[in-house]
Amino acid sequence: IDIYSFIRTLPKSLLLSTMTFIPSVTLIGISLHLISSGGISILHGLLLGSIVGGTSTVSIIAILANLEMLGVDIENVKRILTLESVISDPLCIVTAIMIIKFMTVPALPPLEGVGDIVKTISTGFLIGFIAGFAWIFILSRFRKMIKYDYILSIALLFITYVFAEVFGVEGSGIMAALMFGLVLGNSTSISKMLMLKEELEVDREKLVEFHEEITFLIKSFFFVFLGIIVQVGLEYVIYGITAFIIIQCVRWIVSIVFSRIFSLTKLEKDVIGVVCPNGLAAAVISQLPLIYGIPGAELYPNTVFIIIIGTVLWASFVGSYFIKKNIT
Repeated sequence: IDIYSFIRTLPKSLLLSTMTFIPSVTLIGISLHLISSGGISILHGLLLGSIVGGTSTVSIIAILANLEMLGVDIENVKRILTLESVISDPLCIVTAIMIIKFMTVPALPPLEGVGDIVKTISTGFLIGFIAGFAWIFILSRFRKMIKYDYILSIALLFITYVFAEVFGVEGSGIMAALMFGLVLGNSTSISKMLMLKEELEVDREKLVEFHEEITFLIKSFFFVFLGIIVQVGLEYVIYGITAFIIIQCVRWIVSIVFSRIFSLTKLEKDVIGVVCPNGLAAAVISQLPLIYGIPGAELYPNTVFIIIIGTVLWASFVGSYFIKKNIT
């Protein structure tokens, strides 16, 4: 991602993520409580909503890449959706942990949760920027001496992620990873912005190639992981379909409002309205209730599985339909 495009797109992605996340979580929480005749408390419903209220970066990138093969220019909306998915991961993690804390410690003040979200984003960005800048400085100075710099870069990325999670706030690791990659990919632009005498450069081609290999590995692991953890039952299917319908309805309404605010084209509005797939992040976060010992924890991974399958298929097939419709 270009650093200047990132700065221009970030406010739009933040707004889109917030406009989608809050009503989705609220409506899912209330709806599941009513459908289950009180069997699922509103707090448990809100927890499920917070798990699936975001979008998946891996799924977004894969689906948009397939849509681009239809021969249309969706670069602008691609940046918005990709950044939205990166922002929504820590938002889902922190909100889910906050709700779990409310379940275990009912007297927890709500402002503490809001503060955690702000700390997550700011801490992650700061740690990622410092680590990324220090690394491009080392790579630029000792380029001839360092072999396999792409392997070392991924190793340092892991260290940066763990450091942000341990010494920052839970969920800040993903933001640190985003900023780390952003700094590496825009080393020349950052050198100019900071008015350095000597430009800092890294070998982007190797990094991009290695990134594609890692992405393929994550995609493969994701579907294997899903198959291992789920147990499909009728009640989970009903809950999953209900949450899926709510997510898509909210997203379609949000896309209409969002497109009017930023004067988007009909194609961009349609893509934003249908492309909001869940993925690996939701599957992983669904394990948190089990880790924290929340009663009825099996509800989350089994229902999340249905929602992931539904949102991915919807984004893939309906997204293709709308693009073809706009072309013809």
